[in-house]
Amino acid sequence: EVEGICVGCPLGKQRDLCTVPTTVDCAACPSRTFKATLGAERCMPCNCPQGEHSLDCGGPNGGECEACPDNTFKADGGPGFCVECASCSAGFYRDGCGVSSGGSCKPCLN
Repeated sequence: EVEGICVGCPLGKQRDLCTVPTTVDCAACPSRTFKATLGAERCMPCNCPQGEHSLDCGGPNGGECEACPDNTFKADGGPGFCVECASCSAGFYRDGCGVSSGGSCKPCLN
């Protein structure tokens, strides 16, 4: 420990406890987190804005955000995934689902 800072972890790894400043004490970043720098920084969440997600984020790779695929959405920014649009009860259809909105069920017109 150097002035309260853990040192020495390579890309994609962090130290949970700062006891002996060696890379032996470094552990892989938890799922959906990354660390693209050497040193004491903690792994960071894979954040994307609403309507986008990152499939290739983790370890040393921060990934790139990309739009949710068709028939999926992500309403909040942050580390989450895009989720499938929900189905509706019989006699209703889903309107407006995609990108950042789950849409809503509307009655079918006869």
